[in-house]
Amino acid sequence: MVRAIYHGVPFEIRVKISDYEPVIQYLHRGLRIHPDGTLWILTTHGIRQPSNGAMAIFDVFSPEGVFTRQVNVHGSWNSLSDTIFFLDENHALVVTGFADAMLTQFTSGNMTLDLDDEEGSVEIIYCEMERE
Repeated sequence: MVRAIYHGVPFEIRVKISDYEPVIQYLHRGLRIHPDGTLWILTTHGIRQPSNGAMAIFDVFSPEGVFTRQVNVHGSWNSLSDTIFFLDENHALVVTGFADAMLTQFTSGNMTLDLDDEEGSVEIIYCEMERE
């Protein structure tokens, strides 16, 4: 992906790729302010190793910055390529193909995460959130 981003640059670029993923998933909008004022953080662990059938796990902090809980988000979306936008306390949008759409901004459309999604497919799904 990094090489694709800098493809065609008229000078040499040296790239060092970290041995570790970032703690906060920036490509998946890892920092979010929920409409209720809480800060929701999506970590690498929350995407790569969700539990209890969840698609992603968010760490939630109060407006004062105090950790309050973890929230398991369930749904039929791919946490590696799709993302969720909170609209209000009870509704959200899931955008499928979000990560690939973001990558095309930086790679002239020639790079995707190749996660078996339909090529170029972006879908916006309106969701009502249910609390357990």
